[in-house]
Amino acid sequence: MKKVLIIIFCLFISGCSNYRELNNIAVVSAIGIDYKDNEYDVSVVIKDNTKDGENETTLYSYNGKSLNSALQKISLIVDKTLYFIDLDVLAISTNAAEKLDSIMDYLSRENNVGINFYILCDDNFKDSVRFMQGNKESYGDYVKGILQDDYNNVVRTKYTPFLQKYLSPYYDVIIPYAYFSDDNYLIDKALIFKEKSVTELIDFKDIQIYNILKNNNMSYLFSGSVDDKAYSFKAMKVESKISYDDGFIIKLDVNGILDEMEDIDLNDKAVVNKIIKVTEEKITDEAKTFLDKLVSNDSDVLGFKKIYYNKKRSKLDSISDIKYKIEVNVSLNRKGLIFYSLGGEYEKDK
Repeated sequence: MKKVLIIIFCLFISGCSNYRELNNIAVVSAIGIDYKDNEYDVSVVIKDNTKDGENETTLYSYNGKSLNSALQKISLIVDKTLYFIDLDVLAISTNAAEKLDSIMDYLSRENNVGINFYILCDDNFKDSVRFMQGNKESYGDYVKGILQDDYNNVVRTKYTPFLQKYLSPYYDVIIPYAYFSDDNYLIDKALIFKEKSVTELIDFKDIQIYNILKNNNMSYLFSGSVDDKAYSFKAMKVESKISYDDGFIIKLDVNGILDEMEDIDLNDKAVVNKIIKVTEEKITDEAKTFLDKLVSNDSDVLGFKKIYYNKKRSKLDSISDIKYKIEVNVSLNRKGLIFYSLGGEYEKDK
């Protein structure tokens, strides 16, 4: 009986201790880092401890000569220990991207930081957070949801693989770029780097090709027309391979369906061959545009240097002079495909 009482007493003590400890912790969902006037402008989004509002958050900001000093000041303002283990998003500004060495060094040394968060660039972090708060959304949860959804064609940059590439001599890094357009929060652009510096902002078409070349499982759409009739090709399965043999050889096998189309007769083999040819040309042109952009910026986000080293066992210092050949093979998945435009058939019946 005494043993039972002792156990119950210990449970009560440990429960109270944990309760007090949790009350002294501020769970940080997102961090925003800007750099201006030789100071870090650091902001944190803290999840409110309320029963009714799951998405309610509070934004705190402070400046400092170092990240640590700014975060210490925020901790004093909040009067709680900042807890980064469940961090969802690290948002850095374009200016702060030039201080990535210091930011990555701090994050890798700090024991109180998790490893499963996403990294993106947001030049208006505070405004973005306030916009989300106005819509009863948590910035961290909202951004993480966008980046995790396979339907969204975005660059996904998680901390651990990002750090591995950032420290590697064989890769340059790429970071998704978020911005506002007509009161919509979009992440359909990205920053490419040359070594440790931003070199160019790329658009949605470039991101789509990047994901295809990286064999990322996402949704890909390409628009075209045959005989003045528009269609939209949706890639369902993509296989990409980059090899080296006296130059880089890039092979893309793309299988998909027609997602939308005007009155196109898919029973006509000549028409189907036209669609395949136009789509192959479309993907080839967009791939060349993206690859030429990487070459002109000497930004190796695809790992050409690593492929070259694996083949030649010697180092490729730059990709600015590389030669490449691209081969695109498109196939139309006919299983379950409707072979005529529903609109066209409807018009025929009238």
